[in-house]
Amino acid sequence: MPSTARLTEPLRRHFWYIDGHRAFKESIINAGLKFLLLTDIKLCFKK
Repeated sequence: MPSTARLTEPLRRHFWYIDGHRAFKESIINAGLKFLLLTDIKLCFKK
């Protein structure tokens, strides 16, 4: 059925893009949290 394949291909690409976007956002959030933790630890040691 070429018609269904033609319909699902853009959908699959769209969901793959959303998944990649989510992973990208999560990595940014994780990096931000690690940075905050490190600065918190540094501030604690300075006191």
